Amino acid sequence: MNKTKLTIALSGLNNIDSPGPGIPVIRGLRESEYIEPRIIGLAYDNLEPGAYMHHLVDKSYKVPYPSEGTDVLLDRIRYINRIEHIDILIPNFDSELYAFMKSEGVLKKMGITTFLPRMEQFEERHKANLHQEFISGVEVNVVALGDGSGNTVGAVPMRKQYITDKGKAWGGITLDDPSLLDLTRHIISSTKWRGGMELELIRNENGDLYLIEINPRLPAWTYLAVAAGQNLPEALVRLAIGQSVEPWTDYKTGVMFIRYSYDMITGLDEFEQLSTKGEL
Repeated sequence: MNKTKLTIALSGLNNIDSPGPGIPVIRGLRESEYIEPRIIGLAYDNLEPGAYMHHLVDKSYKVPYPSEGTDVLLDRIRYINRIEHIDILIPNFDSELYAFMKSEGVLKKMGITTFLPRMEQFEERHKANLHQEFISGVEVNVVALGDGSGNTVGAVPMRKQYITDKGKAWGGITLDDPSLLDLTRHIISSTKWRGGMELELIRNENGDLYLIEINPRLPAWTYLAVAAGQNLPEALVRLAIGQSVEPWTDYKTGVMFIRYSYDMITGLDEFEQLSTKGEL
């Protein structure tokens, strides 16, 4: 099969105790049957490990934090695009989504395509200030991808097996749970969701599901879905370039992920290059 060659820029290269989704998304893209990616890493900090993972990331650039302003961020993207000719941009942090969604037209003029939720979808899932009854139970999550027309391209539920003090999953297992999939399809159908999403829920002792949060992008545990048979990062990119993607109807259950810490060794010269020149 002839693969489509694409230059894909993405963020989320951090890997602290609250890791970003960038590296899991890249791993999915590297395993694609349809895409041959050149990966451009967008790092907000000099110590984001993904910037130094040369087996996964072809080139890395420092970018300004979204808090510095959309215009400043876009100026940096323009500079990077003049060099790299970016085809697809995948933001992986909640904090940057607003800037990139608002700038979809500007990015398109640069030749850069995104596949993000629409602004009204993003605003609809905002967390309002409210009082809510404490719900005791088991934490479950769903990673999913909507095509923007109300169809669920893929969805994989998992149960958190180990949770950090920050509430992040450090281990999980895929579930055979039709109720979670039905809820996910209902949300995507009702909102005509475009792009990746993560549902965070709690199931109480009676089996009732309570939706706690909707994250408007693929989560840090996305690679579990890839391992279970649904390469959602690949599908997202294919949708972005207008390819037809057949929705998945199944996935492997009982697949586990266990997150771990790994000391990656690099040289001061690389750190200095990213710090001073802003690219590596």
